Amino acid sequence: MAHIAAKKAQQSNEDLREGRKATYNISIFLASEKEKDLKKRAGSNTFMKLAFGEPFDTWKAQLLVRIDKAVKPDKLDINDYELLFTVARTSPAPMAVTSEDEYDDMLERIAKNKDLTCSLYVQALHPKQEKENNWEGSAPLDEEDEPAKKKAKKTKAPKPTDINTANIPHNDNIKALRERWLCHKKPGHAHFDVWAAAMLKGPDVASLTTPPNHHLFSAVAGNQLGQLSPLIERQNRMKNNNGPSTFQLSLSPEVIQLFGKTPAPQTPPAAPPALAAPAPIVQPPPINDEAPLIPRNRLSGPEMPLDQFCAMYHLTDRVRNKLDECGYSGTHTFPYSKWKDLVGEAGLKAGEIAQLKHALFQWTIPTE
Repeated sequence: MAHIAAKKAQQSNEDLREGRKATYNISIFLASEKEKDLKKRAGSNTFMKLAFGEPFDTWKAQLLVRIDKAVKPDKLDINDYELLFTVARTSPAPMAVTSEDEYDDMLERIAKNKDLTCSLYVQALHPKQEKENNWEGSAPLDEEDEPAKKKAKKTKAPKPTDINTANIPHNDNIKALRERWLCHKKPGHAHFDVWAAAMLKGPDVASLTTPPNHHLFSAVAGNQLGQLSPLIERQNRMKNNNGPSTFQLSLSPEVIQLFGKTPAPQTPPAAPPALAAPAPIVQPPPINDEAPLIPRNRLSGPEMPLDQFCAMYHLTDRVRNKLDECGYSGTHTFPYSKWKDLVGEAGLKAGEIAQLKHALFQWTIPTE
């Protein structure tokens, strides 16, 4: 009887995984992280989707492609890495996958979950194979397989050494914009964040005095954009007045008659130029399933983790969980995806697609 029950369970798993793809969430660690606890290691995160039940050699070859892209070692050999896997709720403890038998065991455990998702941990064993200048590390990993509830963590001000060097120019632009403009109600942090990111694209897109062509600034009237700080305004006046100082003297008609000359009429000061009317708010264009997530006439906004992106643009937990299940760990994955991937594999509903379209339109930057 036990043999018959096991056979029925195996047949059920085969029916479930037939014709479907498995998702592997991959974390790649340098050799320097090997002595740390697995959940405290800092690594590079990526993912891959393969047809369920691919041969072991094919699976290893696809994994090597991800390793080469993340680490770029001098020598690419699967034997230089320790491979571990976990499956949520089915196999939470890390298990090795180094042989075909262990690979088959991993597939059996994955098949017990409806979403066919597995977490892979790739640990480098030899430091000499790594190139530090090509490495882009990330924060220590949390439990990826349980995204529904996360414990709140206490935050503290980052040290200069904790700031990613890639974000320094963006942070410097925000600081310069805040010093340049003395603001009231608008623009806020979101405006400065988009403005600073656009400045990285060059002066043709945005500069310290010219905001980008972005819908956030379409709703800001000219008199709300901000005013120059008094110190900078005074410096500008001093630069423009390089000649000697001039004074205006008003004389009574009696005094003027004593000198026998009539002064020229004074020219009234020119009226200040009229403020330009705010540009109309641009609506996001319609999309089709084959279109990329980011249109060709827009650029990616600042990179951020998936949780930060969803919180900033008010996406629901269901949308965030769907993106996380499909392996989207942050905004750096958006330029390589199409809408059909989210409509088909993630199963987003019409309202959820509308949420994501609105968030992407706010996050991206127009090229013109």
